Amino acid sequence: MPSDRPRALARTLVLALVLRLLIAAIPGGHLWDQGCFKAWGIQLVRYGAGRFYSSPQLVHCDYPPLYLYVLGFWAWLYHLVDPGIVRWGLDQVMAVSPLNFWMKIPASLADVLNGWLIWRILVPRLGRHKAHRAAALYLFNPLFFYDSAWWGQLDTVIVTFSLLVLWASIEGRLVLAMVAGTVGVLVKPQGIFVLPAGLASHWYRKHGARWWLAIATSLLVAWVAIRPFWPGGPPWHPFVALFALLRGTADDYRFAAMKAFNLWGLLAPSAADSTRVLGVTLAGWGLAFLAMAQAVVAWALYRRRDDGTVFLGWAASAGAFFLLATRMHERYFISGIALLALAVPYRPRLRRWYWVLSAISCVDMYGAQDLRFGAVLAAVGIGRILGLANLVIFGLLLKALLSPPDVLEPPAVSASAPDAILAAADRPS
Repeated sequence: MPSDRPRALARTLVLALVLRLLIAAIPGGHLWDQGCFKAWGIQLVRYGAGRFYSSPQLVHCDYPPLYLYVLGFWAWLYHLVDPGIVRWGLDQVMAVSPLNFWMKIPASLADVLNGWLIWRILVPRLGRHKAHRAAALYLFNPLFFYDSAWWGQLDTVIVTFSLLVLWASIEGRLVLAMVAGTVGVLVKPQGIFVLPAGLASHWYRKHGARWWLAIATSLLVAWVAIRPFWPGGPPWHPFVALFALLRGTADDYRFAAMKAFNLWGLLAPSAADSTRVLGVTLAGWGLAFLAMAQAVVAWALYRRRDDGTVFLGWAASAGAFFLLATRMHERYFISGIALLALAVPYRPRLRRWYWVLSAISCVDMYGAQDLRFGAVLAAVGIGRILGLANLVIFGLLLKALLSPPDVLEPPAVSASAPDAILAAADRPS
């Protein structure tokens, strides 16, 4: 019954969270990444934000500051139960302990929040039933379990801010969209993957002076967020220090592909991205291909602004970074696949590609985690085959983006409409 649907969504969210916590409690995953997060959290408990980057570190930190607040607060809570963690050395940090489970929880919570955000974005457009199904499509995808609850990474947190940027953009809220995007980049630079689609969704709107307000607000939010980590120097010093940090991080990964099943994992998996082909570096070729893909997406979003096209365009835009740019890691397709879950209710034929891309990404991530398995994939050429499959499917997604929707979209329903109207939108015609 319609009145049961909010309760059904709550049960779905609780079940998704319980499953993630059970998986997170199993010792395993990517122990190095988990160890880094533990070390950085302990570093913040020891020295605070102002001395974090300048003090001796158990493990070098190349992440921007925002998620460090979460790690520091989370480690401080654990420290209340086990004060001895502040004296841990590198061996203790890298060993498996209950702190591994504890540090996986924030990303797992963000993962469940993403399911709710998908539901919230779709419910005024498609009704509760279809929005619930799309949320479940995300919540019970093994790829997202793997990344947050098993591997112990934070890519699902980036997805959270990607969804917030999309939500604000389709509602025409430029300032909120730009602030959410800024915060996403300060969590990890891969938050920039939604920038082209965000700009394509706003450039034709008559925002006027709100562009300047959005830029100023975003800069202020960024300054407030990063200043505690670089408290000395003139007001602009935090931005200079952040730029130097991110540039140093980028320079540490000067390869065409970092165990990624993408264009460069197919063509030049072990080459430096400074390698020249026809006088242009691989990095330059990657940016050129990426620009062409973004132009196709922007053209599609300009031609048709129906919800199905918009959601598919955002997914293709975010996925293009992983597939076409250099220096991509195996996990960076996650944002594109997550956004694709929003498009599936409008274009049901995409469901098969959603699951195929998810399965390929799981194989890619496991190959990066288990070096022996990864060596087998490379030796028999499976990695390149799966990289080619990713590219072919991406081409099919661009073709779908330029084609009419599979199904006629229902009229939009106001997010503030009574339940009776939302329930009526769910009834089959």
